[in-house]
Amino acid sequence: GGLRRSEAGFAIDGLHAEIGAARASVSGVVASSPGLVGTDLTIDVNGPDISTFGPIAGQRNLPSLPFSARGSLNVDAVGYRLQEVTAALGEARAELTGTISGTEGLRGTDADFSVEGPSLAAVGRFLSTAGLAELPALPDEPFSLAGGTAVDEAGFQLRTIRFALAEATATFEGSIGRPPTFVGTDLIIASDGPNASQFTAVTGILLPVAPFRVDGRVARLEQGMRFDDLRLQLGEYRARADGQMGEPPQLIGTDLDFEASGPSLLLVSQFARIADLPDQPFSLEGRFEGNPRRFKTDEFSVTLGSSDVRGSFRVDLADRPQLNGTLESRRVDLREVLGPKPEAEPAESTTSQRGADDGRIISDEPFD
Repeated sequence: GGLRRSEAGFAIDGLHAEIGAARASVSGVVASSPGLVGTDLTIDVNGPDISTFGPIAGQRNLPSLPFSARGSLNVDAVGYRLQEVTAALGEARAELTGTISGTEGLRGTDADFSVEGPSLAAVGRFLSTAGLAELPALPDEPFSLAGGTAVDEAGFQLRTIRFALAEATATFEGSIGRPPTFVGTDLIIASDGPNASQFTAVTGILLPVAPFRVDGRVARLEQGMRFDDLRLQLGEYRARADGQMGEPPQLIGTDLDFEASGPSLLLVSQFARIADLPDQPFSLEGRFEGNPRRFKTDEFSVTLGSSDVRGSFRVDLADRPQLNGTLESRRVDLREVLGPKPEAEPAESTTSQRGADDGRIISDEPFD
């Protein structure tokens, strides 16, 4: 090809290169200014085996996959402006148009993108092998991701991000605050699919083979979270939250309407990391307002197995502990609530047998 030196940098006229069966064509200008500002290039690279470049890039374990990349690159004071950049690796495809900022935190980035392929697991293995990311075992399912984002001081502004994995789909609109607190996040979420178990490796939770659905709005505040009719469904499990939840552990400022139900508390114990919850169907609904030391609930209802309780109460543990409430129950079975009683040695005291001989329904023995 041709190469001309000028005050602006190097002008490249139809430069063509080959390494084995891989080919590259480049034309345009490479600026000599700091940060390569003023660079304007058109690039076309392709080949049958990306592992050819492994030794050059210091990666000797790259898979043998065909690859290609083409598009235009312009560098200005904001960052790297990409025009109709397309790339392929194996059967995976990607497109990118917009500006990628070189500033800290990617401030000033504004781009539209799309990625798709027949196997998310294959992409994960390539990124791990190339040392670009440490990822868990991803599902071996077709996937796609498309949308747009702009990055400013507050965080990431999302323009209708759509994600699909096999038959599962998800849509996100709104904003994501900056890590590590993510304060300023405000997302509208709509997601559903026929099989939640395919996300077990990603979440680290043994999810059942069951349809799932998530709808609603969630926001990260300076202190706590806000939910706008956020609804979750996993098989026969249901949950809904509407209102504000204060920052744990004090939960100050909480004012939350909630509902939850399901066939067993065992799955809940995985999410909440609480051991020994009974394997009983449950339901819970009501309104919680306050914090753990002073709070109230109105018109709450709880069922566990065949046991139930409903009513309202106020609790004040800040000074002199007080509990005021009205509770009503049709049936309470402590065997369901407390679980099976552990085996114990027969007690010698005659008082321990009281309740077994005097006809009392509830044993006189202490319980935790």
